Amino acid sequence: MSRENSALIALAELKNLEQQRVDTLEATRVKAAEVEAARLAAEEKARVEREDEERRAEEERSRVDQEQKDASEREERMRLAEAEAKAKAEQEGKLREEKMRLDAQVKIAERKKTPYWLYGLAGVLVVGLVGVGIMSKNSADASAERLAAAEAETNRVEKEAAAAARKIEKIEAAQAATEKERKTLEARLASATNDAERAEAKAALLENEKKAEELAEEQTAVKKKPATKTRRRPKKKKKKKSGGKSRPAEKPASSQPKGRKNKIELSGGDGPL
Repeated sequence: MSRENSALIALAELKNLEQQRVDTLEATRVKAAEVEAARLAAEEKARVEREDEERRAEEERSRVDQEQKDASEREERMRLAEAEAKAKAEQEGKLREEKMRLDAQVKIAERKKTPYWLYGLAGVLVVGLVGVGIMSKNSADASAERLAAAEAETNRVEKEAAAAARKIEKIEAAQAATEKERKTLEARLASATNDAERAEAKAALLENEKKAEELAEEQTAVKKKPATKTRRRPKKKKKKKSGGKSRPAEKPASSQPKGRKNKIELSGGDGPL
């Protein structure tokens, strides 16, 4: 009876030991799985953070480039506006000086009973001032249109360049994949054990080489493709004046001063003019 009890006790101890071993192995496996999961989670978190950082850096570079572009465009517009304003001010100053000089001559002419043609000339100068203002405004509008067209052309060229760069990146990725596939096919050909496997590997290699050549040609075509230019509008040809109507013949320069001289002589010799 004691032997049976001892055997049962030994068997129970063995079962306990086996259960402890199984529990230990399961705990070790669970712990290893938890460690692996934590490692993968940490790697994924680091990857996401790295991608976010790269994205933020790219956005910051784009923002800085856009700000520099906007600043240069503002400076160009300000420079054009200042040049036009300066030219307009100089022209208006000259016209004002000429008008003041003519006004003084008109006043002197009034005292001396001179003809009234100077008033007409003063009016012409006033009309000239108005015309200069209109021309300056039209010039400013034309400059703004040219600047807007240049901005649109620059944006279009930049978009085309970016699209070409993206296409080249895709082609380079495809070339890398093709090169990797070529190495795999060469290894398959080297390890082929029969004619069928070698023939299949050679056919796949030929197809791979054809694909690589097509990618190289496409890459060359993309790099050589020039940026398209917008077509400029043709300048309108100036219409020639019809030759049917002839300009009126100008009067001799000597006739008008003679008339004025006769009028002045009729006013008297020594009397006040």
